[in-house]
Amino acid sequence: MTIDEVFKFVDFISNKNQTGTPSPSQFNQMAERAQWEYFERDYKVWQSTQEITDALHTFLKTTPTSVPTTGQLSFPSDYLHTTSIRHYYVKKDNSGIEVPVKEISNDEIGDVMQSEIVKPTLRYPVCSYYGTYIQFEPKNIGLITFDYFKRPITPVWAFTIVNNRAVYNATASIDFELPNETHNTLVMMMCSFLGVNLREENLIQYAEMQKQTQP
Repeated sequence: MTIDEVFKFVDFISNKNQTGTPSPSQFNQMAERAQWEYFERDYKVWQSTQEITDALHTFLKTTPTSVPTTGQLSFPSDYLHTTSIRHYYVKKDNSGIEVPVKEISNDEIGDVMQSEIVKPTLRYPVCSYYGTYIQFEPKNIGLITFDYFKRPITPVWAFTIVNNRAVYNATASIDFELPNETHNTLVMMMCSFLGVNLREENLIQYAEMQKQTQP
């Protein structure tokens, strides 16, 4: 569904249940909150199982990146959560393998750098997270592959005022990034914010009723 179709659907349900029509700003707040809650729910599943749901795949980015000689790589502007970081290690015979970059805590990195036994190498690199960047050791790690979940784009039902009424502006609007199969759940979540309790079968019935009322 487009953001306008979701807006009309939520408006239809709220009027049907006599909870009042949400304003565009209220709708946009509910849309943003619903998408975030859906994202965080699936992210918790990934944290416990390492399985990426179909919905989470929408936000997964793979970025080949060259690390500066300082070893400090700034976070991408849309960065949210890391899934993995890998480095292409070239062996003495010039063949290469992709090796994981191990994440260590800030208080460990000093001890690791001074160790003669576990000191980081290009074969066994490490990284540590700071406020705005990731610190890699060894610093000359070069090219890495950075996999992360990006921040969801905020959905927006944009409008212009015509005859004192808000009229949908498709050009300025932003649809949900989540795939279509999640939209029923998003609608139910948004309706729950309005105090309307729905089950999936209720939503299907409402959808069929709405189709019949449209020209």
